Amino acid sequence: MATINASFNTASGGSIDKYKVTLYNSAGTSVLTTRVFTPSFPGTITASFSGLTSGVTYKVGLTSYIGTIYKDCPLQSIVALGGGSSDVFIFN
Repeated sequence: MATINASFNTASGGSIDKYKVTLYNSAGTSVLTTRVFTPSFPGTITASFSGLTSGVTYKVGLTSYIGTIYKDCPLQSIVALGGGSSDVFIFN
């Protein structure tokens, strides 16, 4: 089994009230799981996804929210590594 750690810097002094990190299948069409983060935010957030199949490519997405307004960042592809963690820095 493998783990993916998706990390990103949070906005300082902004009005963001929620971040959502989503793990998708390799095509980016099916949501596998989601992690939601609400204030107070550390400088860097890491969303860990474990129990993944080694050698499989997954996509990770980030959505930031200010109330009902949201922004999706482009999906990032990452291959899950067997016996360890794969890290991806998805948003700055």
